[in-house]
This record gives sequence, structure tokens and C-alpha cells, in this order.
Amino acid sequence: MSILFGEKYSWAYNSNDIRSRLISPFIACFMIASFRLHRIREEQLKGKTRKILLDVADHLRTNDCLVGDRFSAADLTFCSLIKPFERVPRFINDSRFRISLTHSTKLRSKIFKSR
Repeated sequence: MSILFGEKYSWAYNSNDIRSRLISPFIACFMIASFRLHRIREEQLKGKTRKILLDVADHLRTNDCLVGDRFSAADLTFCSLIKPFERVPRFINDSRFRISLTHSTKLRSKIFKSR
């Protein structure tokens, strides 16, 4: 608020002022909508997720586990985190992600067999 209105309105510098509290949410919504800030973050998350999954797939091409040569907490965590992606057509239909999804399925079957 102070950056936008500070020179003209002294109350913009005071976060305890009721005018500042009432106007701030509207300004924030306007900025998000105008500059499509929510879309930028969403696109970055998609790209980062895709990169991480591709990095994991590359690692699994030459290794049986994510860390070291034995099943670890990293493998268990990966299995739980990748489970929702098994329902997303973009990941299911893309052969680049298949090794990660297969690894997760194999590990889950090992976990449930050992019970």
C-alpha cells in the first residue's frame, strides 16, 4: 500500500489504519487479476513438477532405488507423492514418466507383499 499510495495518502504507511486494512485486499485482488500472478505460479509449479519427475526417471534408469542401493524412506516418500499422478493422463500417456510410475507401482507391491 505504501508503495502505491504513500506519497499521496499518509494512511497507506500505517497498517493499523482502517482505510489501509479495507483497501489492501481489493488492491491485492486487482493486482493478481491484472497481472495474472496466480497463473504464473501455476505454470511454474507444472514445469518444476515435470522437471523433478523427469530427473527421478533419469536416475531410476540406472538405479533400483532413489538413494543408495537399498529401499529407503526416500523411496517410500516418492511412492506416496507420485500416487496422485497415476491418474493424470498427461503423465500416464507420456513415456518419459512411465519408469517413475512403474517404479512406484513395484515398490508398493513389495511393501504390501511384506506385510
